[in-house]
Amino acid sequence: MAIDVNALRGRRNIDRWNRISMGDLFERIKWSDPERKVLTAWEGAYESPENAVLTAARADELANRYANAIRTAGVKEGRIVMMLCENSAEAILVKIGLAKAGVTIAPLNPNLSDEVLGELIELCEPAAMVADSDFANRALRLVADTQVPVLHQIRIAPENVALPTFQEFVANASDAEPEVEIHGDDIWELLFTSGSTSTPKGVMVSHTNTMFAALSFNGIGMIGIDYESDFVMCSFLPIIYHVGDGIVFNTVLSGGRVVIGRRLNPRLIAEAIDKEHVSCLWGGAPQAIDAITTEFEKDPALSSASLRTVIFGWAPMHPQLHAKAHRHLGEQVKFIEIIGQTEVVCAHRFWVEKHHELFLRTAPQENYVGQPHGLLAAKISGPDGAPIAPGSSAVGEAAYRSPALMAGYYKKPEDTREALRGGWFHGGDAFKWGEQGQRILADRFKDIVKTGGENVTCIRVEAILSSHPSVLKTAIVGLPHARWGEAVTAFVVRKSGASVDEKELADIAKQRLAPFEQPKQYVFMDALPETVGGKVQKHVIRNSYSNLYKENK
Repeated sequence: MAIDVNALRGRRNIDRWNRISMGDLFERIKWSDPERKVLTAWEGAYESPENAVLTAARADELANRYANAIRTAGVKEGRIVMMLCENSAEAILVKIGLAKAGVTIAPLNPNLSDEVLGELIELCEPAAMVADSDFANRALRLVADTQVPVLHQIRIAPENVALPTFQEFVANASDAEPEVEIHGDDIWELLFTSGSTSTPKGVMVSHTNTMFAALSFNGIGMIGIDYESDFVMCSFLPIIYHVGDGIVFNTVLSGGRVVIGRRLNPRLIAEAIDKEHVSCLWGGAPQAIDAITTEFEKDPALSSASLRTVIFGWAPMHPQLHAKAHRHLGEQVKFIEIIGQTEVVCAHRFWVEKHHELFLRTAPQENYVGQPHGLLAAKISGPDGAPIAPGSSAVGEAAYRSPALMAGYYKKPEDTREALRGGWFHGGDAFKWGEQGQRILADRFKDIVKTGGENVTCIRVEAILSSHPSVLKTAIVGLPHARWGEAVTAFVVRKSGASVDEKELADIAKQRLAPFEQPKQYVFMDALPETVGGKVQKHVIRNSYSNLYKENK
Protein backbone atom coordinates (compact mmCIF):
# COMPACT_ATOMS: atom_id res chain seq x y z
CA MET A 1 0.00 0.00 0.00
CA ALA A 2 1.55 3.26 -1.18
CA ILE A 3 0.93 6.33 0.97
CA ASP A 4 2.20 9.69 -0.24
CA VAL A 5 3.89 11.56 2.60
CA ASN A 6 5.79 14.00 0.38
CA ALA A 7 3.31 16.00 -1.73
CA LEU A 8 1.90 19.11 -0.06
CA ARG A 9 -0.47 20.11 -2.89
CA GLY A 10 -2.69 18.33 -5.38
CA ARG A 11 -3.59 15.58 -2.94
CA ARG A 12 -6.72 13.46 -3.35
CA ASN A 13 -8.28 11.88 -0.27
CA ILE A 14 -9.86 8.69 -1.54
CA ASP A 15 -8.82 6.33 1.26
CA ARG A 16 -11.31 4.84 3.66
CA TRP A 17 -9.70 6.51 6.65
CA ASN A 18 -9.97 10.14 5.51
CA ARG A 19 -12.36 10.43 2.56
CA ILE A 20 -15.56 12.47 2.53
CA SER A 21 -18.49 10.31 1.43
CA MET A 22 -22.17 10.57 2.30
CA GLY A 23 -22.19 6.78 2.09
CA ASP A 24 -20.16 6.73 5.31
CA LEU A 25 -22.90 8.57 7.27
CA PHE A 26 -23.89 5.61 9.45
CA GLU A 27 -20.60 3.69 9.16
CA ARG A 28 -18.66 6.36 11.06
CA ILE A 29 -21.02 6.02 14.01
CA LYS A 30 -21.40 2.26 14.21
CA TRP A 31 -17.81 1.69 15.39
CA SER A 32 -18.37 3.60 18.62
CA ASP A 33 -22.14 3.48 19.18
CA PRO A 34 -23.69 0.74 17.02
CA GLU A 35 -26.99 0.64 18.92
CA ARG A 36 -27.57 4.36 18.80
CA LYS A 37 -30.98 5.09 17.30
CA VAL A 38 -30.46 7.38 14.32
CA LEU A 39 -33.84 7.30 12.55
CA THR A 40 -37.48 6.89 13.54
CA ALA A 41 -40.03 6.63 10.73
CA TRP A 42 -43.62 7.48 11.58
CA GLU A 43 -46.40 5.12 10.54
CA GLY A 44 -46.73 5.12 6.77
CA ALA A 45 -43.10 6.12 6.24
CA TYR A 46 -41.55 2.65 6.11
CA GLU A 47 -41.94 -0.51 4.08
CA SER A 48 -40.98 -2.94 6.79
CA PRO A 49 -41.87 -2.48 10.48
CA GLU A 50 -38.32 -3.64 11.23
CA ASN A 51 -37.10 -0.38 9.71
CA ALA A 52 -39.43 1.90 11.68
CA VAL A 53 -36.57 2.48 14.13
CA LEU A 54 -33.03 2.16 12.79
CA THR A 55 -29.80 1.98 14.76
CA ALA A 56 -26.51 3.08 13.24
CA ALA A 57 -25.42 -0.53 12.79
CA ARG A 58 -28.69 -1.66 11.21
CA ALA A 59 -28.83 1.37 8.87
CA ASP A 60 -25.24 0.83 7.72
CA GLU A 61 -25.82 -2.89 7.17
CA LEU A 62 -28.89 -2.25 5.00
CA ALA A 63 -27.11 0.51 3.07
CA ASN A 64 -24.22 -1.91 2.38
CA ARG A 65 -26.66 -4.55 1.20
CA TYR A 66 -28.31 -2.04 -1.07
CA ALA A 67 -24.98 -0.92 -2.54
CA ASN A 68 -23.98 -4.50 -3.29
CA ALA A 69 -27.41 -5.32 -4.74
CA ILE A 70 -27.15 -2.33 -7.07
CA ARG A 71 -23.71 -3.47 -8.24
CA THR A 72 -25.02 -6.99 -8.80
CA ALA A 73 -27.84 -5.49 -10.88
CA GLY A 74 -25.19 -4.10 -13.21
CA VAL A 75 -25.22 -0.42 -12.23
CA LYS A 76 -21.65 0.90 -12.46
CA GLU A 77 -19.93 3.73 -10.61
CA GLY A 78 -20.59 7.11 -12.19
CA ARG A 79 -24.00 6.16 -13.54
CA ILE A 80 -27.31 7.69 -12.42
CA VAL A 81 -30.22 6.03 -10.65
CA MET A 82 -33.43 8.09 -10.54
CA MET A 83 -35.86 7.85 -7.62
CA LEU A 84 -39.58 8.53 -7.68
CA CYS A 85 -40.18 8.46 -3.96
CA GLU A 86 -41.67 10.35 -1.05
CA ASN A 87 -40.32 10.12 2.50
CA SER A 88 -39.55 6.71 3.95
CA ALA A 89 -36.81 5.01 5.95
CA GLU A 90 -36.02 2.83 2.96
CA ALA A 91 -35.74 5.82 0.61
CA ILE A 92 -33.04 7.28 2.87
CA LEU A 93 -31.26 3.92 2.84
CA VAL A 94 -31.45 3.88 -0.96
CA LYS A 95 -29.69 7.26 -1.10
CA ILE A 96 -26.93 6.23 1.32
CA GLY A 97 -26.54 2.84 -0.39
CA LEU A 98 -26.17 4.43 -3.82
CA ALA A 99 -23.58 6.82 -2.38
CA LYS A 100 -21.61 3.82 -1.10
CA ALA A 101 -21.72 2.30 -4.57
CA GLY A 102 -20.37 5.46 -6.21
CA VAL A 103 -23.67 5.90 -8.06
CA THR A 104 -25.29 9.32 -8.46
CA ILE A 105 -28.83 9.69 -7.12
CA ALA A 106 -31.35 11.80 -9.03
CA PRO A 107 -34.53 11.98 -6.91
CA LEU A 108 -37.62 13.23 -8.71
CA ASN A 109 -40.49 15.22 -7.28
CA PRO A 110 -43.57 13.00 -7.80
CA ASN A 111 -45.74 16.14 -7.96
CA LEU A 112 -44.22 17.12 -11.30
CA SER A 113 -46.16 16.40 -14.47
CA ASP A 114 -45.30 13.37 -16.61
CA GLU A 115 -44.16 15.75 -19.33
CA VAL A 116 -41.47 17.27 -17.11
CA LEU A 117 -40.47 13.93 -15.58
CA GLY A 118 -39.98 12.55 -19.07
CA GLU A 119 -37.70 15.47 -19.96
CA LEU A 120 -35.62 14.89 -16.82
CA ILE A 121 -35.28 11.19 -17.56
CA GLU A 122 -34.09 12.07 -21.07
CA LEU A 123 -31.58 14.54 -19.60
CA CYS A 124 -30.12 12.07 -17.11
CA GLU A 125 -30.06 8.91 -19.22
CA PRO A 126 -30.26 6.83 -16.04
CA ALA A 127 -29.00 3.30 -15.64
CA ALA A 128 -32.11 2.46 -13.62
CA MET A 129 -35.05 3.77 -11.63
CA VAL A 130 -36.64 2.91 -8.29
CA ALA A 131 -40.06 4.02 -7.12
CA ASP A 132 -42.49 3.90 -4.25
CA SER A 133 -45.36 1.48 -4.79
CA ASP A 134 -47.64 4.55 -5.09
CA PHE A 135 -45.69 5.64 -8.17
CA ALA A 136 -44.34 2.33 -9.51
CA ASN A 137 -46.84 1.95 -12.36
CA ARG A 138 -46.22 5.57 -13.28
CA ALA A 139 -42.46 4.95 -13.34
CA LEU A 140 -42.94 1.89 -15.56
CA ARG A 141 -45.04 3.97 -17.92
CA LEU A 142 -42.47 6.78 -18.03
CA VAL A 143 -39.65 4.43 -19.11
CA ALA A 144 -41.78 2.15 -21.29
CA ASP A 145 -40.11 3.39 -24.49
CA THR A 146 -36.58 3.24 -23.08
CA GLN A 147 -34.19 0.52 -21.96
CA VAL A 148 -34.24 1.86 -18.38
CA PRO A 149 -35.29 -0.81 -15.85
CA VAL A 150 -37.30 -0.10 -12.71
CA LEU A 151 -35.31 -2.27 -10.31
CA HIS A 152 -37.70 -2.39 -7.36
CA GLN A 153 -40.42 -0.65 -5.44
CA ILE A 154 -40.54 0.62 -1.88
CA ARG A 155 -43.81 -0.98 -0.90
CA ILE A 156 -45.52 1.68 1.17
CA ALA A 157 -49.06 1.20 -0.14
CA PRO A 158 -50.64 -2.17 -0.99
CA GLU A 159 -50.42 -1.58 -4.73
CA ASN A 160 -50.39 -4.59 -7.05
CA VAL A 161 -47.07 -4.00 -8.80
CA ALA A 162 -44.95 -6.78 -10.26
CA LEU A 163 -41.66 -5.48 -8.87
CA PRO A 164 -39.47 -6.70 -6.00
CA THR A 165 -39.85 -4.84 -2.74
CA PHE A 166 -36.89 -3.10 -1.10
CA GLN A 167 -36.62 -5.99 1.33
CA GLU A 168 -36.59 -8.55 -1.47
CA PHE A 169 -34.06 -6.54 -3.49
CA VAL A 170 -31.46 -6.53 -0.69
CA ALA A 171 -32.28 -9.95 0.83
CA ASN A 172 -29.42 -11.94 -0.72
CA ALA A 173 -26.85 -9.16 -0.98
CA SER A 174 -23.66 -9.04 1.07
CA ASP A 175 -23.55 -6.70 4.05
CA ALA A 176 -19.82 -6.05 3.51
CA GLU A 177 -18.67 -2.53 2.73
CA PRO A 178 -18.27 -2.29 -1.07
CA GLU A 179 -14.77 -1.52 -2.34
CA VAL A 180 -15.42 1.64 -4.35
CA GLU A 181 -13.11 4.61 -4.84
CA ILE A 182 -14.95 7.78 -3.77
CA HIS A 183 -13.72 11.35 -3.56
CA GLY A 184 -15.46 14.24 -1.84
CA ASP A 185 -15.75 16.12 -5.13
CA ASP A 186 -17.65 13.28 -6.82
CA ILE A 187 -21.26 14.20 -7.56
CA TRP A 188 -23.38 12.00 -5.36
CA GLU A 189 -26.74 13.69 -6.01
CA LEU A 190 -28.60 15.65 -8.69
CA LEU A 191 -31.32 17.77 -7.11
CA PHE A 192 -33.77 19.37 -9.50
CA THR A 193 -34.93 22.91 -9.08
CA SER A 194 -37.08 25.23 -11.18
CA GLY A 195 -35.17 27.73 -13.27
CA SER A 196 -35.72 30.19 -16.06
CA THR A 197 -36.63 27.50 -18.61
CA SER A 198 -39.51 25.09 -18.79
CA THR A 199 -37.41 22.18 -17.55
CA PRO A 200 -35.94 22.17 -14.01
CA LYS A 201 -32.15 22.18 -13.86
CA GLY A 202 -30.14 19.37 -12.26
CA VAL A 203 -28.06 20.86 -9.46
CA MET A 204 -24.81 18.90 -9.15
CA VAL A 205 -24.17 18.23 -5.46
CA SER A 206 -20.91 16.65 -4.30
CA HIS A 207 -20.29 14.70 -1.10
CA THR A 208 -18.31 17.70 0.19
CA ASN A 209 -21.11 20.15 -0.64
CA THR A 210 -23.65 18.12 1.32
CA MET A 211 -21.30 17.53 4.25
CA PHE A 212 -20.65 21.26 4.69
CA ALA A 213 -24.33 22.10 4.16
CA ALA A 214 -25.31 19.59 6.84
CA LEU A 215 -22.74 20.83 9.33
CA SER A 216 -23.91 24.41 8.81
CA PHE A 217 -27.12 23.57 10.69
CA ASN A 218 -25.29 22.50 13.88
CA GLY A 219 -26.02 25.66 15.84
CA ILE A 220 -29.74 25.62 15.11
CA GLY A 221 -30.33 22.10 16.35
CA MET A 222 -28.41 22.44 19.61
CA ILE A 223 -30.20 25.54 20.90
CA GLY A 224 -31.78 24.97 24.32
CA ILE A 225 -30.61 21.38 24.87
CA ASP A 226 -27.84 20.17 27.16
CA TYR A 227 -26.38 17.23 25.28
CA GLU A 228 -26.01 16.05 21.68
CA SER A 229 -27.92 12.89 22.50
CA ASP A 230 -30.97 15.01 23.40
CA PHE A 231 -31.17 16.36 19.84
CA VAL A 232 -34.31 15.00 18.15
CA MET A 233 -35.24 16.63 14.83
CA CYS A 234 -38.64 16.08 13.24
CA SER A 235 -39.79 16.80 9.71
CA PHE A 236 -42.68 15.57 7.61
CA LEU A 237 -41.60 17.85 4.74
CA PRO A 238 -40.07 16.35 1.57
CA ILE A 239 -36.52 15.21 2.35
CA ILE A 240 -35.84 12.76 -0.48
CA TYR A 241 -35.99 15.12 -3.47
CA HIS A 242 -35.50 18.37 -1.54
CA VAL A 243 -32.55 20.13 0.07
CA GLY A 244 -34.18 19.52 3.45
CA ASP A 245 -32.15 16.31 3.53
CA GLY A 246 -29.26 18.45 4.80
CA ILE A 247 -31.07 19.01 8.09
CA VAL A 248 -31.63 15.25 8.37
CA PHE A 249 -27.95 14.49 7.78
CA ASN A 250 -26.97 17.22 10.24
CA THR A 251 -28.96 15.53 12.99
CA VAL A 252 -27.20 12.20 12.49
CA LEU A 253 -23.77 13.84 12.27
CA SER A 254 -24.45 15.88 15.41
CA GLY A 255 -25.26 12.86 17.56
CA GLY A 256 -29.05 13.10 17.43
CA ARG A 257 -32.02 11.22 16.03
CA VAL A 258 -34.28 12.01 13.10
CA VAL A 259 -38.06 11.55 13.11
CA ILE A 260 -39.62 11.56 9.64
CA GLY A 261 -43.18 11.28 8.37
CA ARG A 262 -44.52 10.38 4.97
CA ARG A 263 -46.08 13.73 4.10
CA LEU A 264 -47.08 16.96 5.82
CA ASN A 265 -49.84 16.17 8.34
CA PRO A 266 -50.28 18.63 11.24
CA ARG A 267 -51.97 16.15 13.58
CA LEU A 268 -49.35 13.44 13.08
CA ILE A 269 -46.55 15.98 13.50
CA ALA A 270 -48.05 17.12 16.81
CA GLU A 271 -48.30 13.51 17.97
CA ALA A 272 -44.70 12.87 16.92
CA ILE A 273 -43.46 15.92 18.85
CA ASP A 274 -45.25 14.60 21.95
CA LYS A 275 -44.32 10.91 21.72
CA GLU A 276 -40.75 11.24 20.41
CA HIS A 277 -39.77 14.22 22.61
CA VAL A 278 -38.80 16.29 19.58
CA SER A 279 -36.44 19.19 20.31
CA CYS A 280 -36.26 20.74 16.82
CA LEU A 281 -39.02 21.00 14.20
CA TRP A 282 -38.36 21.76 10.53
CA GLY A 283 -41.90 22.91 9.86
CA GLY A 284 -41.78 24.70 6.51
CA ALA A 285 -44.05 27.62 5.72
CA PRO A 286 -45.67 29.71 8.47
CA GLN A 287 -49.03 28.27 7.38
CA ALA A 288 -47.80 24.80 8.36
CA ILE A 289 -46.54 26.10 11.72
CA ASP A 290 -49.99 27.58 12.28
CA ALA A 291 -51.71 24.28 11.52
CA ILE A 292 -49.38 22.33 13.85
CA THR A 293 -49.86 24.90 16.61
CA THR A 294 -53.63 24.57 16.23
CA GLU A 295 -53.38 20.83 16.95
CA PHE A 296 -51.80 21.58 20.33
CA GLU A 297 -54.41 24.26 20.94
CA LYS A 298 -57.24 21.78 20.27
CA ASP A 299 -55.78 18.93 22.31
CA PRO A 300 -54.27 19.89 25.71
CA ALA A 301 -53.26 16.25 26.23
CA LEU A 302 -50.49 16.73 23.66
CA SER A 303 -47.20 18.00 25.10
CA SER A 304 -44.60 20.13 23.33
CA ALA A 305 -42.47 20.53 26.46
CA SER A 306 -39.42 19.02 24.73
CA LEU A 307 -39.53 21.47 21.80
CA ARG A 308 -36.78 24.08 21.72
CA THR A 309 -36.44 25.26 18.11
CA VAL A 310 -38.87 25.72 15.21
CA ILE A 311 -37.39 26.34 11.77
CA PHE A 312 -39.58 27.96 9.12
CA GLY A 313 -39.10 29.52 5.71
CA TRP A 314 -40.54 30.56 2.33
CA ALA A 315 -42.42 33.53 3.83
CA PRO A 316 -42.31 35.85 6.86
CA MET A 317 -44.21 34.90 9.99
CA HIS A 318 -46.96 37.21 11.24
CA PRO A 319 -46.45 38.44 14.82
CA GLN A 320 -49.93 37.17 15.70
CA LEU A 321 -48.92 33.63 14.71
CA HIS A 322 -45.67 33.96 16.65
CA ALA A 323 -47.62 34.90 19.78
CA LYS A 324 -50.09 32.05 19.24
CA ALA A 325 -47.27 29.55 18.77
CA HIS A 326 -45.58 30.68 21.99
CA ARG A 327 -48.85 30.26 23.88
CA HIS A 328 -49.43 26.69 22.70
CA LEU A 329 -45.93 25.37 21.99
CA GLY A 330 -44.27 27.05 24.97
CA GLU A 331 -42.29 30.18 25.76
CA GLN A 332 -39.10 28.08 25.65
CA VAL A 333 -39.33 27.73 21.85
CA LYS A 334 -37.05 29.81 19.62
CA PHE A 335 -38.23 30.55 16.07
CA ILE A 336 -35.81 30.92 13.19
CA GLU A 337 -36.50 31.81 9.57
CA ILE A 338 -34.03 30.42 7.04
CA ILE A 339 -33.58 31.04 3.34
CA GLY A 340 -31.35 28.94 1.12
CA GLN A 341 -31.43 27.52 -2.37
CA THR A 342 -30.97 24.13 -3.92
CA GLU A 343 -27.67 25.41 -5.32
CA VAL A 344 -26.36 26.53 -1.94
CA VAL A 345 -28.13 25.14 1.11
CA CYS A 346 -25.95 26.95 3.64
CA ALA A 347 -28.55 29.52 4.66
CA HIS A 348 -29.32 32.99 5.93
CA ARG A 349 -31.02 32.75 9.31
CA PHE A 350 -33.13 35.22 11.29
CA TRP A 351 -33.67 34.60 15.00
CA VAL A 352 -37.07 36.05 15.83
CA GLU A 353 -36.58 36.19 19.61
CA LYS A 354 -33.17 37.83 19.34
CA HIS A 355 -34.62 40.62 17.19
CA HIS A 356 -38.09 40.59 18.66
CA GLU A 357 -38.76 44.33 18.61
CA LEU A 358 -37.60 44.57 15.00
CA PHE A 359 -39.77 41.57 14.12
CA LEU A 360 -42.88 43.03 15.77
CA ARG A 361 -42.38 46.34 14.01
CA THR A 362 -41.67 45.08 10.49
CA ALA A 363 -43.28 41.65 9.95
CA PRO A 364 -44.83 40.53 7.72
CA GLN A 365 -44.45 43.62 5.49
CA GLU A 366 -40.68 43.16 5.45
CA ASN A 367 -39.25 39.66 5.16
CA TYR A 368 -36.19 39.79 7.39
CA VAL A 369 -33.96 36.76 6.74
CA GLY A 370 -31.10 37.75 9.01
CA GLN A 371 -27.44 37.04 8.34
CA PRO A 372 -25.65 34.23 6.51
CA HIS A 373 -23.95 31.32 8.22
CA GLY A 374 -20.18 31.67 8.60
CA LEU A 375 -19.58 29.14 5.82
CA LEU A 376 -21.47 31.35 3.38
CA ALA A 377 -19.89 34.45 1.85
CA ALA A 378 -22.94 36.48 0.76
CA LYS A 379 -22.83 39.90 -0.83
CA ILE A 380 -25.65 42.08 -2.11
CA SER A 381 -24.56 43.00 -5.64
CA GLY A 382 -25.44 46.08 -7.59
CA PRO A 383 -25.96 46.05 -11.38
CA ASP A 384 -22.19 46.30 -11.94
CA GLY A 385 -21.41 43.42 -9.55
CA ALA A 386 -19.98 45.71 -6.88
CA PRO A 387 -21.24 45.11 -3.35
CA ILE A 388 -23.94 47.37 -1.95
CA ALA A 389 -22.74 48.70 1.40
CA PRO A 390 -24.68 48.32 4.66
CA GLY A 391 -26.93 51.31 5.27
CA SER A 392 -27.87 51.66 1.63
CA SER A 393 -31.55 51.28 0.73
CA ALA A 394 -30.73 49.97 -2.75
CA VAL A 395 -31.98 46.54 -3.80
CA GLY A 396 -29.41 44.13 -5.25
CA GLU A 397 -28.97 40.50 -6.14
CA ALA A 398 -27.65 38.04 -3.57
CA ALA A 399 -24.38 36.42 -4.66
CA TYR A 400 -22.66 33.57 -2.81
CA ARG A 401 -19.43 31.66 -2.28
CA SER A 402 -19.32 28.57 -0.07
CA PRO A 403 -17.93 25.02 0.14
CA ALA A 404 -21.63 24.07 0.30
CA LEU A 405 -22.16 25.51 -3.20
CA MET A 406 -23.08 23.30 -6.16
CA ALA A 407 -20.59 22.21 -8.83
CA GLY A 408 -22.90 23.37 -11.64
CA TYR A 409 -26.06 22.54 -13.56
CA TYR A 410 -25.91 19.08 -15.13
CA LYS A 411 -25.32 19.29 -18.89
CA LYS A 412 -26.12 23.04 -18.82
CA PRO A 413 -22.76 24.80 -19.39
CA GLU A 414 -24.23 28.14 -20.45
CA ASP A 415 -26.61 28.31 -17.49
CA THR A 416 -23.74 27.35 -15.19
CA ARG A 417 -21.44 30.06 -16.56
CA GLU A 418 -24.18 32.65 -16.19
CA ALA A 419 -24.96 31.64 -12.61
CA LEU A 420 -21.26 31.67 -11.61
CA ARG A 421 -20.25 34.83 -13.45
CA GLY A 422 -17.60 36.90 -11.76
CA GLY A 423 -16.64 34.07 -9.43
CA TRP A 424 -19.88 34.26 -7.41
CA PHE A 425 -23.10 32.25 -7.57
CA HIS A 426 -26.00 34.51 -8.51
CA GLY A 427 -29.15 33.03 -7.02
CA GLY A 428 -31.72 35.41 -8.46
CA ASP A 429 -33.06 36.66 -5.12
CA ALA A 430 -33.27 40.40 -4.51
CA PHE A 431 -31.91 41.52 -1.13
CA LYS A 432 -31.47 44.80 0.67
CA TRP A 433 -29.94 45.86 3.93
CA GLY A 434 -32.24 46.25 6.92
CA GLU A 435 -31.67 47.38 10.47
CA GLN A 436 -29.14 45.96 12.94
CA GLY A 437 -27.05 44.47 10.15
CA GLN A 438 -29.87 42.12 9.20
CA ARG A 439 -30.89 41.47 5.61
CA ILE A 440 -34.28 41.65 3.94
CA LEU A 441 -35.50 39.47 1.07
CA ALA A 442 -37.07 42.20 -1.05
CA ASP A 443 -38.25 40.30 -4.11
CA ARG A 444 -37.16 37.67 -6.61
CA PHE A 445 -35.25 38.36 -9.75
CA LYS A 446 -35.92 34.89 -11.01
CA ASP A 447 -39.39 34.41 -12.34
CA ILE A 448 -40.46 31.78 -9.84
CA VAL A 449 -43.53 31.52 -7.62
CA LYS A 450 -42.92 29.73 -4.31
CA THR A 451 -46.23 28.16 -3.37
CA GLY A 452 -46.77 25.71 -0.54
CA GLY A 453 -43.09 24.79 -0.48
CA GLU A 454 -42.93 24.11 -4.23
CA ASN A 455 -41.24 26.22 -6.90
CA VAL A 456 -43.28 27.08 -9.98
CA THR A 457 -41.55 28.36 -13.10
CA CYS A 458 -43.79 31.06 -14.56
CA ILE A 459 -42.49 30.76 -18.10
CA ARG A 460 -43.62 27.13 -18.27
CA VAL A 461 -47.17 27.85 -17.06
CA GLU A 462 -47.41 30.88 -19.35
CA ALA A 463 -46.30 28.86 -22.36
CA ILE A 464 -48.89 26.17 -21.76
CA LEU A 465 -51.80 28.60 -21.22
CA SER A 466 -50.71 30.62 -24.24
CA SER A 467 -51.02 27.50 -26.38
CA HIS A 468 -54.80 28.06 -26.39
CA PRO A 469 -55.66 29.55 -29.78
CA SER A 470 -57.74 32.35 -28.23
CA VAL A 471 -55.03 33.55 -25.83
CA LEU A 472 -52.84 36.47 -26.87
CA LYS A 473 -50.67 36.84 -23.76
CA THR A 474 -50.46 35.51 -20.23
CA ALA A 475 -48.54 36.54 -17.14
CA ILE A 476 -48.16 34.29 -14.12
CA VAL A 477 -47.72 36.13 -10.83
CA GLY A 478 -47.48 34.93 -7.25
CA LEU A 479 -49.91 36.78 -5.01
CA PRO A 480 -50.10 36.67 -1.20
CA HIS A 481 -52.27 33.82 0.05
CA ALA A 482 -53.03 32.74 3.63
CA ARG A 483 -52.60 29.03 2.89
CA TRP A 484 -50.08 28.81 0.07
CA GLY A 485 -47.79 31.71 0.90
CA GLU A 486 -47.98 32.69 -2.74
CA ALA A 487 -50.83 31.65 -5.01
CA VAL A 488 -50.15 30.98 -8.69
CA THR A 489 -52.39 33.50 -10.48
CA ALA A 490 -52.90 33.82 -14.23
CA PHE A 491 -53.46 37.17 -15.91
CA VAL A 492 -54.77 36.59 -19.42
CA VAL A 493 -55.31 38.75 -22.51
CA ARG A 494 -57.64 37.32 -25.14
CA LYS A 495 -57.00 37.74 -28.85
CA SER A 496 -59.21 40.32 -30.53
CA GLY A 497 -62.66 38.91 -31.16
CA ALA A 498 -61.76 35.55 -29.55
CA SER A 499 -63.50 33.85 -26.67
CA VAL A 500 -62.00 31.76 -23.88
CA ASP A 501 -63.13 31.35 -20.27
CA GLU A 502 -61.59 30.19 -17.02
CA LYS A 503 -62.90 26.62 -17.37
CA GLU A 504 -61.20 26.10 -20.72
CA LEU A 505 -57.85 27.29 -19.40
CA ALA A 506 -58.23 25.29 -16.20
CA ASP A 507 -58.83 22.16 -18.28
CA ILE A 508 -55.58 22.74 -20.20
CA ALA A 509 -53.75 23.33 -16.93
CA LYS A 510 -55.05 20.08 -15.45
CA GLN A 511 -53.90 18.15 -18.51
CA ARG A 512 -50.42 19.66 -18.75
CA LEU A 513 -49.42 20.89 -15.31
CA ALA A 514 -48.81 19.41 -11.89
CA PRO A 515 -51.46 20.36 -9.29
CA PHE A 516 -49.17 22.86 -7.55
CA GLU A 517 -48.40 24.55 -10.89
CA GLN A 518 -52.05 25.16 -11.78
CA PRO A 519 -53.32 28.72 -11.27
CA LYS A 520 -55.63 29.25 -8.32
CA GLN A 521 -57.43 32.00 -10.20
CA TYR A 522 -57.66 33.50 -13.72
CA VAL A 523 -57.95 37.24 -14.24
CA PHE A 524 -58.85 38.46 -17.73
CA MET A 525 -57.42 41.83 -18.79
CA ASP A 526 -57.58 44.04 -21.87
CA ALA A 527 -53.81 44.45 -21.80
CA LEU A 528 -50.84 43.67 -19.60
CA PRO A 529 -48.68 46.51 -18.25
CA GLU A 530 -45.45 46.46 -20.27
CA THR A 531 -42.21 48.33 -20.65
CA VAL A 532 -41.29 50.08 -23.89
CA GLY A 533 -39.39 46.92 -24.83
CA GLY A 534 -42.50 44.78 -24.36
CA LYS A 535 -41.50 43.14 -21.08
CA VAL A 536 -44.45 42.56 -18.73
CA GLN A 537 -44.22 44.66 -15.57
CA LYS A 538 -45.19 41.99 -13.10
CA HIS A 539 -44.49 44.20 -10.11
CA VAL A 540 -47.30 46.50 -11.30
CA ILE A 541 -49.71 43.56 -11.47
CA ARG A 542 -48.51 42.29 -8.11
CA ASN A 543 -49.09 45.64 -6.43
CA SER A 544 -52.49 46.18 -8.06
CA TYR A 545 -53.82 42.74 -7.13
CA SER A 546 -52.03 42.11 -3.82
CA ASN A 547 -55.37 41.85 -1.97
CA LEU A 548 -57.06 39.57 -4.52
CA TYR A 549 -57.25 36.52 -2.25
CA LYS A 550 -58.17 38.58 0.81
CA GLU A 551 -61.10 40.08 -1.09
CA ASN A 552 -62.20 36.65 -2.32
CA LYS A 553 -62.32 35.04 1.13
